[in-house]
Amino acid sequence: MVSFKVTELSPSFQQVPVINTTSGLLRGYSPYPDVHAYLGIPYAESPVGDLRFAPPQPFKTKDNSTRNCYDVSPGCFQLNYVTAFSDRSTGIAESEDSLTIKIWKPAEANKMLPVLIFLYGGGFASGANGLPEYSGVEFVSAQKDIIFASINYRVNIFGFPNSPAISAKNPGLLDQRLAIEWLRDNIRSFGGNPDQMTLVGHSAGSISIAYWSYAYKNDPIVKGLVEISGQPGLITTDDGSSWKSIANGTGCSNDDASAELACMKKLPARSLKRAMSYNNLPSFTDTVLAGGTPAVDNITVFPLTEYTTRGLAGGFAKLPLLVTNALNEADGVLPFSPTTGVNQTLSDEFTLASFHCPVAAMANYSAQQGLPTWRYLYAGSFAEVLPYPWVRPYHGSDLVLILGQVRGTAYQDVGPEIRKAGKYIQDAVASFVRDPISGLEGYGWPRYDIGAPTIVKLFGNNSAAVTFEDPALYDAACQYL
Repeated sequence: MVSFKVTELSPSFQQVPVINTTSGLLRGYSPYPDVHAYLGIPYAESPVGDLRFAPPQPFKTKDNSTRNCYDVSPGCFQLNYVTAFSDRSTGIAESEDSLTIKIWKPAEANKMLPVLIFLYGGGFASGANGLPEYSGVEFVSAQKDIIFASINYRVNIFGFPNSPAISAKNPGLLDQRLAIEWLRDNIRSFGGNPDQMTLVGHSAGSISIAYWSYAYKNDPIVKGLVEISGQPGLITTDDGSSWKSIANGTGCSNDDASAELACMKKLPARSLKRAMSYNNLPSFTDTVLAGGTPAVDNITVFPLTEYTTRGLAGGFAKLPLLVTNALNEADGVLPFSPTTGVNQTLSDEFTLASFHCPVAAMANYSAQQGLPTWRYLYAGSFAEVLPYPWVRPYHGSDLVLILGQVRGTAYQDVGPEIRKAGKYIQDAVASFVRDPISGLEGYGWPRYDIGAPTIVKLFGNNSAAVTFEDPALYDAACQYL
C-alpha cells in the first residue's frame, strides 16, 4: 500500500501566539520550528440532536477561556468505498462534533499572506482534515509564505440527508460555506489576507469547488480555484433512495416523512453508520454511494445538464482557474485484482467520460470567458507512490506530491526524480495561490487555449519532464460522449 509521511507526532509546545477569533482565544503549537499549527478550531455548533441533518450554525464561545488547539480533532462519521487505495476504515476518530478547521502558518510572517483553503475528497462518503496525507505542515514549511487551512465537512447521510422532510438537502456543502466565511472573518488574525484566498480541492473536494463556482457566482469570497480530478457528474447526485434505504435499515421508515426524520435524529450516530454499511455496496462507482451524496436543490447543486448550459453561458464565478486530471484516474477507483489489476479498457473509458472530458469542458468554459485558465494532465507513474506494479497515473497520485507527503512504499524508497517532480508541482500550485491571475505565467506555463499546445503534461516516462501539449491530441474523443 502507499504510505505517507506522518507529521506532527512530536510537536514542540514552545510559546506561540494566542490568537483571538470569533471562536474564542486559540493557543497553537509548533510542529516544526518554522510552522505554527492551530488544529481543531470549531467554526460551527456541534450538529447533534435537532441540528443533525440541518444547516450548520455558527459556533458561539461559551466563556473567555483559551482553547488549546493541539490535537488532531475527529473526523465526521465516515463510510469508505473500497478501491486499490482505500479500505473501510480511515483509522481516525469519528464524531458528529467535527465541524472544525485546521490552520498551519509560517512561524515568521512579515506581511499579510495568501491563503490556501483545502477541501478533501472521499466521494462525499468519507474524508477528514485529520488524515495525515492531508496535513498542510510540509506545504507551509516548504513554501514559507502561504497559510494552509483545511476544513472538516459532513459526508454521507450526515452531510447529504435527502429526506422529503428536509428543505436544505446539502448541509455538507453548507458546512463548507460557513467555514470559508469563518476564514474570511478571522484569517487576518493569523497573518492571512482575506482578499487573497484560493480554494483547492481534490476529487469530491474538487466537485465541491465546481458546485461552489456556480452556486456562489456573485459572491465566491475567494480569488482563485484549483480543481483537481473532479467535476459535476463524477458522482451521481442523490435521488432520495439512499435516505429511504437507511431509514428501512434502522427501523425508522415511515410514510410520515416528518416522523421518519424525527426517528433518524434520535438514533445513535453509529446506528446510522451501521445501516449505511448494510445497505450500500462500498464501491466508488455505485449509483447510490455510501449512504448519501449531494442532491439537486437548484441552490447549491443543479442538474448535470444545467452545468453544461450555464458553463457555455459563463454562468459561474469569474475567477482564475487551474483544472486538472491524471492520465489514468480510474485505475484508482475501479474494482481490481491485486495481481492482474483493473480492466484497463474499462478504466480508460471511465477516465475519459468521468474525469478527462469534464475537465476539458470546464477549461474551455473558463477560457472562453477570457479568464486566466490553466490545465494540467498528470502523467507521472512513480514507483514510490504505486501500491501495485500495474497501476498507471491514478486518482490522487498527484495530490501527495502537491502536499509534500511522498514517503515511498515498502518496496521503493523516494528517488531523485519524484523529489524534483514533487517540488515542481507543489511550487506550481503555490505560484497560483500567491497570484491566481498571473502566477503560473511567471512560472512558465501558458494560459490554456483550446487551439494551442497549452495542456501542461507533467512527468511522463517516470521523469520530472514537463511538456506543453495540443488539447486536440487528448480531447478528440470527448465529442462522441
